[in-house]
Amino acid sequence: MEYPKISFVTPTYEQDLRVLGLLKSIRAQNYPQSKIEIIIIDGGSMDGVLDACKPFHVKIFPNPKVKAEGLGMGKDQGIHKATGEFIVIAEADIELMSKDWITQMLKPFKEHNEIFASVPRLFVHPQDSLTNQYLSFVGVDPFASYRSLEGALVLHSMKSISFDGYSLVTLDKKKPYCMGSNGFMFRKKLIKEVGDYAQDVEFIARIAKKGFDHFAVVDDARVWHKNVPNFKKFLTKRLRWINVYSKE
Repeated sequence: MEYPKISFVTPTYEQDLRVLGLLKSIRAQNYPQSKIEIIIIDGGSMDGVLDACKPFHVKIFPNPKVKAEGLGMGKDQGIHKATGEFIVIAEADIELMSKDWITQMLKPFKEHNEIFASVPRLFVHPQDSLTNQYLSFVGVDPFASYRSLEGALVLHSMKSISFDGYSLVTLDKKKPYCMGSNGFMFRKKLIKEVGDYAQDVEFIARIAKKGFDHFAVVDDARVWHKNVPNFKKFLTKRLRWINVYSKE
């Protein structure tokens, strides 16, 4: 059995230790650990965070530009440093919810050469706040729910073909789904085809324009996104994001 190398790219600017949940879940995978690379691009986390990450055999690089998204920013830097055949964009506040997560995510690639990505489902954690449960249910951002992949799945409005353990979906080139983060797995060679990785949704739009229009949604490869503890924090986070990226 072949085990392609997987590179997890995680931009960090952490004020707590949530990233350790992600690292533990990656190192708990029933996949050859020698075939797993974890790249952290750090924009200035609080003292102690990076030291706590080191036992998980991560590669840590400073991000002098601080931001995670944007041309030449954290995600883009990490992808270009990655040596794996497949890239997983893994935000610091997610956690893989099964030990065979990588194996499940790779299955569609092995069975369908034409797909450009494998996308996990969000896990709705019963211990989360109602705000975070709702955001996980609709696909994180209610302001973009009409373009939410998770929302389309919940509402059964997405055209797909079912296979054993996953579904194949055709990307709408005019209205591509909001995805590209939180465990999004794609072939690294795709970067050469569509250019650098700037913002998640923008990357998907460029993929669509280049004619790559098939991807897989994996049924049981779930990720828990520890997004926000309450509604106030969600609004604060969104306003900060709008303020930062509107200046690009």
